[in-house]
Amino acid sequence: MKKKNIILSIILTILSAAYTFLVKKIDVKAIGPEGTKVGFAKLNGAVSKLVGSHMSIYKITEILGYVALLIVLIYGLIGLIQLIKRKSIKKVDRDIILLGILYLLMAVVYVAF
Repeated sequence: MKKKNIILSIILTILSAAYTFLVKKIDVKAIGPEGTKVGFAKLNGAVSKLVGSHMSIYKITEILGYVALLIVLIYGLIGLIQLIKRKSIKKVDRDIILLGILYLLMAVVYVAF
């Protein structure tokens, strides 16, 4: 089961990288807000016309973004508390450390894009 999870993770990572590459290269046109360039412009334009622009949806996604950041902060605090109580990084739960590394990598990718 563990091997299947690793293979699935690798496949999804490759698909994500391929999608990101394609969005940057295929049908890129200035159709975004203030003339920003958008990949898959025809598809994005069609979806935008179909769905429209609603500030309530924007507000919901903004709130959910803050909830996600709050969850990151909570896990960070759990790791910090474990580090203080156990007095060694080696005694902090492995999953918390891996999650922290994942969050740091995501932050780097977010800043890069």
